[in-house]
Amino acid sequence: MGNFRKYSILGFVIFLLFLCGCQPMIQSTADELKQNQWLLNSDNGMTAKLWFNGDTAHYTAISDKNISCSISGTSVVGDDHLIISDTRLKQQFYFKYKLTGNELKLTYANKELTLVKAEDATKPINGVNSK
Repeated sequence: MGNFRKYSILGFVIFLLFLCGCQPMIQSTADELKQNQWLLNSDNGMTAKLWFNGDTAHYTAISDKNISCSISGTSVVGDDHLIISDTRLKQQFYFKYKLTGNELKLTYANKELTLVKAEDATKPINGVNSK
């Protein structure tokens, strides 16, 4: 019975190691940005969402006055910047970003938004700042 228990534990540990290897490896901040969904629910009523589907980025924002903006298109993601080329609007949007843990500081036109990973976006935050 002792050998069976040892082999069972060994098999379980190998199984857990195998499962850990199945998760995608995050190699850079660009990978981290693209592999997550980012949300803002500010205490003043503004909402924003950033997510990716392959090389296509989607960004939507709704102001506290219920004015909405939506951009979507091919993205280029560097370690500190994001460019979204929206063919519908015939415009490129250049964002600077900084990832710190589960927070994403996204800057566009000297306005900074603090978004959080979707699983951490349960409570409103004050995420809009002017630089």
